[in-house]
Amino acid sequence: MPARDSRESSSASFSQAASAQVSAGVFTQTVLGGMAASAGVLVAYRLRLIRMTRRFTGYLGAAALGTVFLAGSDELLTALTTFDGLGFRSGGAGALCGLLGILLSVPCLSLHVRQLEEGIAHGAPGRESWAAASGLTLTLVWAYVEIFRTFTLVEDVDVFYL
Repeated sequence: MPARDSRESSSASFSQAASAQVSAGVFTQTVLGGMAASAGVLVAYRLRLIRMTRRFTGYLGAAALGTVFLAGSDELLTALTTFDGLGFRSGGAGALCGLLGILLSVPCLSLHVRQLEEGIAHGAPGRESWAAASGLTLTLVWAYVEIFRTFTLVEDVDVFYL
């Protein structure tokens, strides 16, 4: 039993240390924001408020690919030059990019829900379910990372104490 108590205390101290480095309550707000975004997408999808057309899927794929190219060029410029890439890592531009990342990652959840729904409807074998589950998990992690990034880039006064 003592080993478990030390793990719990080290986990709590890690959480407190991380909270001291970033804004107070940012972890709770990130989880609540991710849960709200996921629930909103699931409800909108179930009520058929989101229509997954070929055009929407194409636009979403193009936007995701553009985001990957933008992030790659930012990383490349950061590695090759002495300045901070394209400037998307801090301040207002970073918060704006985080918000755009959230707006891009949340609709991707509906794509994965549709993939799961079609797989079930067409009787996909159980051994293929890992691909859909990993895609959904990856998109959820992407949404959480963008929410966390945005909350940490915005000043405390602006978001957390309104």
